[in-house]
Amino acid sequence: MIDPLGRILRCSDGARRLLAVEGQPVPRTFPVDLRGEEVLEATVPSATGPRALRMHSQATRWGGGPATLVLIHDLQAQRIAEQELRRVRLMTTIGRLTTGISHDFGNYLTAILGSVDLARAEPAVDARLLDHLATIEDAAMRGSEVVRRLLAFGRRHVGEQRIVDLARCVYDIRDLLGSMAGPGVTIKVERLATDLPILADP
Repeated sequence: MIDPLGRILRCSDGARRLLAVEGQPVPRTFPVDLRGEEVLEATVPSATGPRALRMHSQATRWGGGPATLVLIHDLQAQRIAEQELRRVRLMTTIGRLTTGISHDFGNYLTAILGSVDLARAEPAVDARLLDHLATIEDAAMRGSEVVRRLLAFGRRHVGEQRIVDLARCVYDIRDLLGSMAGPGVTIKVERLATDLPILADP
């Protein structure tokens, strides 16, 4: 119950828990300017942090003078549930999209790996071409690992982290980097004398 100036005349135990800031009593003045609104939603400070409240007000009388009866509904649990629902829907949409893309990409990689095997079987294949085929196969296998991780994400599987040598990973893709950079770019990769272990999902 508040007076026309917004001063609190009486407060229930439930309202006290919602309006009281930690270490302080219930404020003398209602923390929200209702502005004649019958229903108003606002965020107010409380003992547990900012809380979303819905307030219903109704004109009445108290102690022989005009007053406003305010009914307070705590929306915090509802807001948390709504945020969680939005998050779940977003993750579901991303998961479906990721799974579809991963399946298509996996089909392309299967075709690439099959073509590599057919090219190796040709009798006129020389050592230089075999090296290129090995580079293509290695890149396709790495792409297959990416597909696996994308599918795991889409299905909400937990990735398997383990110790990998970052220096070795960079060194192994030096030929692929060179072919991607083009003839006008020279890429020089030096192998470190020591390993560079990191924890990652390979």
